[in-house]
Amino acid sequence: MIGQSVEKSLQAGRFNAILCSPQPYTNEIVRMSGDNFVLNSIPMVYENERLGTLVTFQAAQSITNAESRLRDHLRTSGHIARYHFSDILGESYSLRMAIRQAQRFARVDSNILLFGETGTGKELFAQSIHNESDRAAGPFVAVNCAAIPENLMESELFGYEAGAFTGANKGGKAGLFEAAHDGTIFLDEVSEIPMTLQSRLLRVIQEREVRRIGANKVIPINVRIICATNRDLPEMIRQNRFREDLYYRLKVLSVQLPPLRARNDDVALIMRHYLTYYINKFGKMPVTLTDEAIECIRQYNWPGNVREIRNISEQLAVLCEDDRITAEDIEAVLPMTHTVPKAVVAVPPSSDGSLSGLQKRQIAEVLARAGSRKEAA
Repeated sequence: MIGQSVEKSLQAGRFNAILCSPQPYTNEIVRMSGDNFVLNSIPMVYENERLGTLVTFQAAQSITNAESRLRDHLRTSGHIARYHFSDILGESYSLRMAIRQAQRFARVDSNILLFGETGTGKELFAQSIHNESDRAAGPFVAVNCAAIPENLMESELFGYEAGAFTGANKGGKAGLFEAAHDGTIFLDEVSEIPMTLQSRLLRVIQEREVRRIGANKVIPINVRIICATNRDLPEMIRQNRFREDLYYRLKVLSVQLPPLRARNDDVALIMRHYLTYYINKFGKMPVTLTDEAIECIRQYNWPGNVREIRNISEQLAVLCEDDRITAEDIEAVLPMTHTVPKAVVAVPPSSDGSLSGLQKRQIAEVLARAGSRKEAA
C-alpha cells in the first residue's frame, strides 16, 4: 500500500465520508487489494478547531488469529469433551441402537434433544456426539441449567457489557454461547430454564446471534446445540411451563437413552468395570462377584441408573475385605427402601395336587410377605 493513493485503494466516496464525519467510526470492515481490514477513525479537534482525522487499519486475519488463540485458551480452561462412544459401557440392544442413532446424528449440525432418566449418561452421549462431529476441534461447553441461579442465568448464557449492572466486570464478560463458538454447547436439564428466558433462547437458536446484556449490537455465533432433560416436556408444555415453539426448535433430532432396568444384561458388566476401577484406585486385591451377587443386582431396579451403580461399586470396593462379593454384601449397601426381595420359596403341592391350587397358595404367600399388591406383582 505504501506510495499508493488512499482514495484509489478505498472506495473514495465512503472514505471521504469517514474523513469528514464529526463522529468516530469503530470496527468498520473495508476491503483493500483483496484483503479485509478493520478500520477505526476518530476526529482530531483542538480548541474547537478540526485538525483532521486519525484513521487506523488492522488486518482482519490478525483479529481472527487472536480470536483463535482465545478459543484455544478457553478449550484449555475446561471447555473440552473427554468421552467418545467407545467409552459407553454396555452391549444391550437398546443401548447399541441409541449409540448408532447418535452416531448418525453427529454427522450433521442439527439441534439434538437427549431424553433419559437421571444417571443414564446424557452428557456422555453429548460429548461423544461432539467428538464424532466436524466440530471436534472446537470447544465443548457444558451448562447445567438447574445449577445456575435464575437471576444469573441470562448473564451467564449471553454475557454482558461493561457497566451493564452493579457488580459487572469492568470489561464486560462473554457468555457461554460465545465461548462455544465453532463448537458445541450442551444445555443439561434444559427444562429448568425459566419461561422469562426461553423466548430469548429461542431467538438465539433461530438467528444464531447473541446480544449481551447492555449491548446495542449482536454477535454472530456458530454453535451446535445439544440439550438434555429427564422431564416430560410435552406435559410441561400443557402446564404452560415450557414453550412449545422452543421444544420443537430443540427437538429437531432426538435420542431416547434406555434406563438400566431395561438393559439387565449390562448390569454385571458395568459393576465389574467400576469395581475394577475402584479396587485399583484404592490399592486393594482383585475381587469377583458371586453368581448370587449378580442375580441380586439384576433384580434391583437401579433408579439412579449408571450413576447409582458407580456409587454402589465404590462403596463395595471400600468395604470389601475378601476376594469375593456376595449377595449379602450387595444388599448391605443398597438403599433400605429398595432392598432386593428374597426369591419366592418353593412350596409343596397343595393337598389336591392341582396346579391351580399350587398357584393360589404361592400367590397368597407372596401377598403376605409384600407390603402391597403392586410390590407383590
